[in-house]
Amino acid sequence: MEILKLKARKFWIGLVALAVAVSSGSRPADAAFINIPNGNTFSPSDNSWTWKASWDRTLDLTIRWDPVSKNMQKLLNIRQDDPTLIKITFEQVNRADTFDRFGLRFTLSELVTNSTTADWSVFLLQLTDDGLREGDFRNPNPNVPLGNRHPDDGDKHPTKAHFHGDSNTRFDFAPLVKLDGGESKNFIQLGLGMPVGSGRTLTGGGIGIHDWERVGTLQRPNLRTFDLLEGPVELLPPPSQVAEPSTLMLYSVGILVLIDYSWRRRKKLRG
Repeated sequence: MEILKLKARKFWIGLVALAVAVSSGSRPADAAFINIPNGNTFSPSDNSWTWKASWDRTLDLTIRWDPVSKNMQKLLNIRQDDPTLIKITFEQVNRADTFDRFGLRFTLSELVTNSTTADWSVFLLQLTDDGLREGDFRNPNPNVPLGNRHPDDGDKHPTKAHFHGDSNTRFDFAPLVKLDGGESKNFIQLGLGMPVGSGRTLTGGGIGIHDWERVGTLQRPNLRTFDLLEGPVELLPPPSQVAEPSTLMLYSVGILVLIDYSWRRRKKLRG
């Protein structure tokens, strides 16, 4: 019985993967996907960049890569005892000679199976890293205009890892839909739609991921790294927007003091 269940699961995963490939505008005949083992590198066919992908070995996760189309497929099964947020770490392997090649850029499609006991009404994808410093923006290529020699943190390509929509599908999810984030942002918040019930699968396509590469030197490469976090949660506001417990207590004490002062003042005037 267990063997039959495993075969059935593989069949449905393959079927949904085919649907994702078709919806993202690529035909299976054009794709030559290869598995990326945990901790291994991947590159496009022109070898313009090389990065490494790694994750917790206890996760039920498979990543496949097509170097020609620069498409990545991710098959993730989230189980009851898995972390709330699944983390995949991407690390730059080779130093970049210039910034005019844009660095890491690929399109992600994914199948995320809910093997927990709870339905998912929300889901989050988030990219986290430390960004770049102004000193990292040096581009030794004299043919690149001065204004294009470094990332623009306020425009389409921020200095931190960020998302872009694929030209064909642009953040195509089901049964949940994109509520916030996406283009040039470091997060994608999903919700509404139909909940992803236990045993069901969340599909996603047209998810472009981009990160600049550091130039560095042979002696001090100072290479880039960022994490892709995913899970059935909502995006939390930045820490600066969340009041600390001690701050809330001070507010409460201040209000009580004002109330007591007002009461005593009115009592004194009446007397």
